[in-house]
Amino acid sequence: MSALVEPDVMTAVQAVECLGRGVHVGVARCLVRDLVLRGLLARGATYGSAFSGLDCIAAAMDDELDGEWTYRFASERLPYARRGLLRAWGERGLRAERCYADAAGEAAVAEEQVDLWAITPSCARPFRGETGVEAARDSDLR
Repeated sequence: MSALVEPDVMTAVQAVECLGRGVHVGVARCLVRDLVLRGLLARGATYGSAFSGLDCIAAAMDDELDGEWTYRFASERLPYARRGLLRAWGERGLRAERCYADAAGEAAVAEEQVDLWAITPSCARPFRGETGVEAARDSDLR
């Protein structure tokens, strides 16, 4: 995932943050493999995500489906993570006009139905002492 080491995409600290917030690719591979074995996901699948980060679920799909799938849309509030998504997954079809900042925005909500849609919001608690407004601002689930 070259997006992690390209300074025009994100800093090293931002890359580590994105990886730390993400679903581990080994766990994601187990989930995707299970869907394939159950006949619920196959080569040629379409995919979308919300609260995407750099998207290790997409990496798992790439491995398990031998690259034969299409990334249709994503939502990620962090600008550097959106840049990373586009750099990492543009070759699978993800385009800037379908990479949204707000997962609850009108355009994202109106997106097409896909074979697999992943939603992976942060489960981190607000910092002690944050007000409700600050917690909502910092939360992925605002």
